[in-house]
Amino acid sequence: MDVEWNRRVMDVEWERRNRRMCRDSLVGKEEGKVMDVEKAFKHGQEAGFDALEALGKKYDGKNEEAMPSVYAGLLTTIMHCMYAHAPSEEAVDEIISWARKTAEKDWHEEQVKGEE
Repeated sequence: MDVEWNRRVMDVEWERRNRRMCRDSLVGKEEGKVMDVEKAFKHGQEAGFDALEALGKKYDGKNEEAMPSVYAGLLTTIMHCMYAHAPSEEAVDEIISWARKTAEKDWHEEQVKGEE
């Protein structure tokens, strides 16, 4: 069997699985109902903490050199899902920019609290 063809089939299957997972995570039980923005943010934040907790259990201080790749994999999957379902690339870029600024602000505030 052709290795390149097999790789392309696997890529297509991964893409289908990823799109299905992204779609399923975005569709609520009450389809069509708009969720409160703060509540939606909190759900996303909790899902992020759950993902980090799962990764922490898996790595638990082992393979520290792998952690940048682990985080890159997590971020890439989330961002891929965002691009797949956003109305435009610009919309995703705005969300990413806002999230980065917010994370940096929160991180700096946390550091100041730690110094007090």
